[in-house]
Amino acid sequence: MLSGERDPPESLASEEDMLKKVAETSGAVGSIKKDNVVKDVKILLIIED
Repeated sequence: MLSGERDPPESLASEEDMLKKVAETSGAVGSIKKDNVVKDVKILLIIED
C-alpha cells in the first residue's frame, strides 16, 4: 500500500522509456499496454478490461 512515506515512483515520458528502464534495472516493475510488451521483460499480471 502506498502510504506517502517514500518517494513516488519514477515517471517516464513514454512506454518505450519505461520498458528500457525496467529491462535495465534489476527488480524494477512497470505497467504498459499489453500490445507493447517486448521479450526483454517478464509479464507479472495481465488485467483485462
